[in-house]
Amino acid sequence: VDMGLINIASELTTPEAICWYDDSISAVIPENSNIWFSGFTFTDEISSENAIYINVYGQDWPDNNYPQRPGETHYDNDCDQTTFYIAAFGERLTTLVGDYSGSDSPGKFNTILVDAGGGLTNGIKQHTVALTKSHFVSDYADYGELQTSIGSRGDSGPYGSKVQLNRHVIFPDRKYFVLIDQMRSIDGLNHTYEWLLHGLDNVSNNGTTEATITKGSGVRLKAYYITPDLSLSSGSLAGGTGYIKVTAASTKDEDFLTILYPLDVGQAEPTVTNLNGAGYYAAKIENSDGKIVVMTQQGNTSRIVENITTDSEIVLAKEKTGVVLDYFQINNGKSFSFNSTQYINSSELINLTFKKEFTECTFQIESADSSISTTLTIGGLLHDTTYKITDYEITGRNAFKTLNKQFVFVTNSSGEYTYTQDVSKHEIVVEAETAGAIGTISGTVRDIETTDPITEALVEAKQG
Repeated sequence: VDMGLINIASELTTPEAICWYDDSISAVIPENSNIWFSGFTFTDEISSENAIYINVYGQDWPDNNYPQRPGETHYDNDCDQTTFYIAAFGERLTTLVGDYSGSDSPGKFNTILVDAGGGLTNGIKQHTVALTKSHFVSDYADYGELQTSIGSRGDSGPYGSKVQLNRHVIFPDRKYFVLIDQMRSIDGLNHTYEWLLHGLDNVSNNGTTEATITKGSGVRLKAYYITPDLSLSSGSLAGGTGYIKVTAASTKDEDFLTILYPLDVGQAEPTVTNLNGAGYYAAKIENSDGKIVVMTQQGNTSRIVENITTDSEIVLAKEKTGVVLDYFQINNGKSFSFNSTQYINSSELINLTFKKEFTECTFQIESADSSISTTLTIGGLLHDTTYKITDYEITGRNAFKTLNKQFVFVTNSSGEYTYTQDVSKHEIVVEAETAGAIGTISGTVRDIETTDPITEALVEAKQG
């Protein structure tokens, strides 16, 4: 995906790409391309401090001179780059010429620290383990959740016995990052949480809600801190690396909502509005592409934020110009409504992404607990209209299989339909019959492997 997000040299569109990466799958750069396909780098388990990252490169690598694997050292003095690493335990947002060295210590990361009186050692340790708990990939937004593992052998750090961290990373519009860090005390005590935001170039902050890293070229990274009662201060590590320290008050269980927004030279900043309310944190991010609203809460209380109603722990929704719903995501929830139109209502807790088209919707769904199936109502469709559902089971990165689950239904007068849905990880296509038939699935399950994004493969499957 060539996003053209950051033009480092202000001479050409700098390619930037993101995709899911797994230790068992080689990351391959396309022939004659400057795009480095690294991205949401989630392994199943780690045993060192440099194993799990989300890597997003804004750079211009020559096509014959690029890093082969995430974590491999690479330097090219002719290549000016901005690189953002979002790790399981914090961010490392660099503005270096060159690449990340696998020998770098946790102290060089923007690490989330626990009870940081002991300094940088109060973060990730060599034997700290994190697991991939959930993820979705789409052509409009990517998502991943990492969870630290309690009681890992040899883990002497805070994540082994004091605190559990669930880090949710959303990549809406594939242009910026929404981070939600759920810090939960597991020893029953209050803890102090701190972040370090590093940058070798100009690092500044407004003391409470915003920080900025600015390269000499004018490229910036803006950090918007939505969770209240945070204090920001500046400092410097050995060697001159500047940082912003974000400190939260002592707390036991807390959610921290942060927006990380890269900006090209001369690019206008988004309008970020705090929408916090009693029992939840929320923000509105507005730019030329439309408006995104994100909310996080503890538990499943029904909330109304802007024109969204949901009981989810986490929700993100994109509204295009003209108050038109584009897509939304819910985590650990049952319902979502937009402008009083119900789009999803589930009998069980689910994780779901939902893309709305004119006569079609596509969504990915999985259980948020141990449920096998759910009674699902889908809405926002044309009323009294014949639709066809096709069910694809996701079997891996860029791999899925069509199931012998295809049926036709007619929506009610409200544009809704209720049925029983399997909630192992599935990709669902709901298409109006008037928009063209998806095709007939054979009587047996058909496996499909593809190097293309799954949404493109689904289009091919519909055509074939």
